[in-house]
Amino acid sequence: MRWADAQIASSVFGPTYDRQWYWAFLVGAAGLLAAGCSLLLRNALLRATAETDPFDGGPGAYGVPPESTSKVFLSYSRKDSDYARRLCARLEGRLGELWVDWQAISPSEEWRESIADAIRTSDAFVVLLSRDALTSTYCWDECRQAIELRKRILPVVIDPELERGSTSGLMRQRGWGELTAYQNLSLVEPDEEGLAQGVEDIVSFVHQHHRWVAFHVRLGVQAHQWWESRRSDGLLLRAHELSVAEAWRRRTPDEEDFHVGLTEKQRRYLEDSHRFVRRRTLRVRSALAAGTAAVVALSGLVAAGQADAEAQYRAALSRRLAAMASDVSGANPERALQYVLAARGQADTAEAQNAIAEQLADFNRVRTVVAPGSGSVTEVILSRKGDVLLIERGQTTEVWDVKRARSRGLLRGSLLYSEDGSARSLSADGRTVALLANGRTRVDLADTETLHIKDSFSGAEAGGPTGQFQSGGLSPDGERLLTVAYPGGGLNESVNVVWEVRRHRIVKTSTCVYAEMAPSGRRALCNDGDRHRLVDLTDPEAVQDIDADSSYFLGFTAHDGVLLNVAGEARIYEPGAARPWVPVPGKAVASPEPGQAVFQGRYAVFSRAGNAPFELWDLQGRRRIGSASSVEKAIDVRRGEGAPELAHADSDAEAETADGSLVATAAADGSVVLWEKGGAGRISERLPVPAKEGAYAVSPDARTVASAVGRTASLWDTRTGEHTGNVRLGAAGSTLAFSHDGSLLAVAEGLGGGGGQLRVRVEVFRVQDGRRVARFETESDSKNLVGSLMFSPDSKELYAALTGRAMIVAWDLADPGGQPRTVATTDGYADHAALSSDGTKLAAISRNFTLGVWDAASGTRLRVIEEVGNAAFSPDGKTLATADSAGRSVSLWNWRSGEKIGSDIVPSSGAFHVQFSPDGRRLAIVGSAEGGLVSRLPVTLWDLAGRQQVGPQVATVDASSALGFTPDGDRVVAAGRYGTSVNDVTPDGWVSSLCGMVTRRLSTSEWQDVAPGERFHWPC
Repeated sequence: MRWADAQIASSVFGPTYDRQWYWAFLVGAAGLLAAGCSLLLRNALLRATAETDPFDGGPGAYGVPPESTSKVFLSYSRKDSDYARRLCARLEGRLGELWVDWQAISPSEEWRESIADAIRTSDAFVVLLSRDALTSTYCWDECRQAIELRKRILPVVIDPELERGSTSGLMRQRGWGELTAYQNLSLVEPDEEGLAQGVEDIVSFVHQHHRWVAFHVRLGVQAHQWWESRRSDGLLLRAHELSVAEAWRRRTPDEEDFHVGLTEKQRRYLEDSHRFVRRRTLRVRSALAAGTAAVVALSGLVAAGQADAEAQYRAALSRRLAAMASDVSGANPERALQYVLAARGQADTAEAQNAIAEQLADFNRVRTVVAPGSGSVTEVILSRKGDVLLIERGQTTEVWDVKRARSRGLLRGSLLYSEDGSARSLSADGRTVALLANGRTRVDLADTETLHIKDSFSGAEAGGPTGQFQSGGLSPDGERLLTVAYPGGGLNESVNVVWEVRRHRIVKTSTCVYAEMAPSGRRALCNDGDRHRLVDLTDPEAVQDIDADSSYFLGFTAHDGVLLNVAGEARIYEPGAARPWVPVPGKAVASPEPGQAVFQGRYAVFSRAGNAPFELWDLQGRRRIGSASSVEKAIDVRRGEGAPELAHADSDAEAETADGSLVATAAADGSVVLWEKGGAGRISERLPVPAKEGAYAVSPDARTVASAVGRTASLWDTRTGEHTGNVRLGAAGSTLAFSHDGSLLAVAEGLGGGGGQLRVRVEVFRVQDGRRVARFETESDSKNLVGSLMFSPDSKELYAALTGRAMIVAWDLADPGGQPRTVATTDGYADHAALSSDGTKLAAISRNFTLGVWDAASGTRLRVIEEVGNAAFSPDGKTLATADSAGRSVSLWNWRSGEKIGSDIVPSSGAFHVQFSPDGRRLAIVGSAEGGLVSRLPVTLWDLAGRQQVGPQVATVDASSALGFTPDGDRVVAAGRYGTSVNDVTPDGWVSSLCGMVTRRLSTSEWQDVAPGERFHWPC
């Protein structure tokens, strides 16, 4: 009942089913309908059972006695009593019941009625024929009743006179002619043997067809009772009983001497039963149909009335979950993602969409969020290829399969650390991990796939004074293991042992204040208190002394370079190098704490005397990355743009792959966030188009990107990322445009000129083979640039906004050498133009921020709108979207009437450029430039009906970038100097991206804490 209550409560009827009057009626009506249906089903099952023909089955079939009742009525003359008694004595025990007048009739009973009932309920009728019997009116009356009831009758001749004469003739003479049709049995003065045979014959006669006969008796009794009750409907057969009766009729024996059949009462009884069943079935079905119609109609009304309430209820829950996601975002990344997805599962509200956008903005480059385990994260390690992640929590280490996004299991023990605080526990192939186990008295080497312990190295074997290990390292090839034992007995030096893993033997033992294995595993650093020595583990005689007074070891670089702070200056001693490399003269590593000086053997922060600025350096590339006002901010610089915004664990544990493409960061909530450094993010796919300053265009179907850098225009397929061809230009390309079918590419080229004049030429090329099909010249002018290029829908004309000449012209592609026609003029430099999708209207914008709508065929100006910086026509050509001259907002216009449509859209990043989606329901808005034309401009998507931003930031572009929607509007292609990307702009795509990040849904208990009693909807 609790389960059913929960299901109803979480259905469309949930908000009111427990407090509205109509629910009692609905439940009652539903119960009646269920009862009616159950009745029909029961009758159907009974009919099906009966239709299997019970008289064809074994004993005990439905409605059929399993055995013969052997109920016999014996009729005789009183003068033949002795013979009758003799015969009855022999039949005793052979038959079920024998009706004879001295046994069946008592003085208190009505004699005739008793005789009639006895005959009616008997299976067989046996009459003893003698001359006395033929003269007895009582005997004939009994025989007549048996004949009328169509009973099985056996005449038994016992009189010698009848046997010697013609029995049939005498019977006809005495009025017993109807009985001559029945075959008789002769038992005239029988001896004991003859009497015994006669008894056997009588018993055999009675048992013949006993099941059919028994049902005949039963039906006769029912028909008599019905007739006597004035044919009451209550005594008629029901449907299943009638089916049995019909099966019984079909099984009537067809033997010639079998004189049993239906009486008139039985026939009438069956006919009336048929009519009654039909009427009753029709009434039940009609009642059920009417009841069902009433319940369905009322349920429909209730459902219709509750749909809005249910939608409001789920929307409210969705908004609450979205708010909760925002509250825990950063501090608890896994829970934030779970709440956002749960909010989307409840209802697709604006708040849920905004929360999705917020999470994607924070976690756009997140691949997976590993769920928190028991305890906080103290260290993480990624394999070089990024396929294995190790998560240390106290004295256990979890092995995570990155590609499959699932845990392989837990290993007992903590990771093996070096003295510089870095963990060198994982082999290069990610198959072997070294763990400190059993109270640090043992180092276990475990297989990260099977989690089996391959080998163990104990402190007792190493010979340390305490039997416990302090630190160590595993070589990348897994062949060498360095263990550093705790010093003891007042000694300052530790016992350092190098093991050959394969043979489990010690190959070198030394005593140092501390020892470190280098990242390559081929060298180790030994400090004996006065100096540092870099020892080659493969050649013990090869030792490099590093003499540095007042030095402090900070860590290794990725190539075994030793990083030391020497007298306030950081120096790196490379293996075999005669002199150290000084990254920043006069500056030391800013964070000398172990584990915080060198990150991944590649990055370090430098400062002078611990003061700002703090510089982040790439030690591998020997280059400065950036600077910040604090060590923490400098460290964040290495994470790059797009790093997830989250609260870090107290341990600040973080690891990345060898190429730096994948990063694992421990969060404060105990989860580990796997994210990709660089690239375009989860909802974006970066294409290999060179990110350079130049001109860009996206074909109308968004399948091709063209980039003009210098004198070459390159073409790229956005579906495969393949470079499909180059077009050789006569000069640097400045403006590009595709024809509507994507087959032609127009390029405006600046050729220069004498006297400070600029000559611009426009060339048209075939995309398929790069062949030029047309060339158009423009007049020279110092400001003669081409602000926009546009093809007519039929690709027969090419429109160009000639900035310096303040006009929009159109060239006929069929006449390459012809003069252009002027379509529109502007009151200042013509910086931008837009053509409607049908090619009939043109919007021209001047540098004075005046927009004119022109008829493209006649050159007639139809409308003027002031303070416009950019514009685009809707796909149906009825609406004009404009970015204002200040770059702050976007307005929608009915350009025919000159009236605004609804309120303005005011993006927080401003508005520099606008473009409609193919269905005209959304608008892509490029933010305004704050730092000049080279500023990074965000691209956001807006729902025009609700005037709300949908989804996260789509891309980052520059002022000369190009945008294009795919025909279905599901993706936006952005191309420019900051790269080319294909971006998913569908809510389902965003949700799918979030689903890919989480490794588990909310548990039942977690969901009940948030929404008690509610059904959980998970969109993944």
